[in-house]
Amino acid sequence: MLIGILTVLLFLGLLTVRLVLFPSEVLTYLQVPTWAFWLVLLGILTWLLRD
Repeated sequence: MLIGILTVLLFLGLLTVRLVLFPSEVLTYLQVPTWAFWLVLLGILTWLLRD
């Protein structure tokens, strides 16, 4: 369980760093609007913190 959470956090961390450095490239690759990405990110973070 803990390993899974750490893996998700590591993946999100890498994705966030890449988004900060190359936001347009990542969003074009994912084909998602920015607000949808941040909504999902906030949802995952609140779910992790609540647990």
